Amino acid sequence: MITTVLQRLGWSVEHERRLPGRAPEFYSVDDLPLRPETRRLLSHYRQGIYCHQRLALEALLEGQDLCVATGTASGKSLVFYTAGIERLAADPGARILAIYPLKALAREQEARWKRELQAAGLDVQVGRIDGGVNPQKRERILSSSRVVLMTPDTIHAWLLSSLSSSKVKRFLASLRLVIVDEVHVYTGVFGSNAAYLFRRLQYAASALAGSDRLQFV
Repeated sequence: MITTVLQRLGWSVEHERRLPGRAPEFYSVDDLPLRPETRRLLSHYRQGIYCHQRLALEALLEGQDLCVATGTASGKSLVFYTAGIERLAADPGARILAIYPLKALAREQEARWKRELQAAGLDVQVGRIDGGVNPQKRERILSSSRVVLMTPDTIHAWLLSSLSSSKVKRFLASLRLVIVDEVHVYTGVFGSNAAYLFRRLQYAASALAGSDRLQFV
């Protein structure tokens, strides 16, 4: 496909080098102190998980903030699904906020979250709030959902501007995990604004919960 495009542009291939593939290396999670629900999800990976996934789980279990930067289709999503399931199973009152830069991506991920939670055996409501969701429905979604998907603009323009609402305050007080997907798009002015937004979110959640422990992935 790449060669066809280059030829169409009038370019020619002067040299081609093929690199051999590497056999995957899998790691067990049997020795990790994971909840039964998390183990149920990971049991679908019969051979084990990749090294970076194993290292990520170790860091998550220690309560560390975490950034996963690996190649496309390398299993980054499994890391934050596992983080979410572990947190929800450990704390029945915990809420999770998953941030996606685009509404279309959030819609797609809403279905993925539901599938992963079902695979783990967790009966958890998943909600999505973006600019296309009626403002009257937003507080109901916050109240009924333990996993809420939002876009940065919705967090800025609505969530953090609605701190007088008891339902918004209750959600933020119970927020324990924030997942920022596609973090590589947060560059330039957008990245600077997002950084300030995440700090405001952390401050509001910590102040309402009376604790500084809000984990970011």
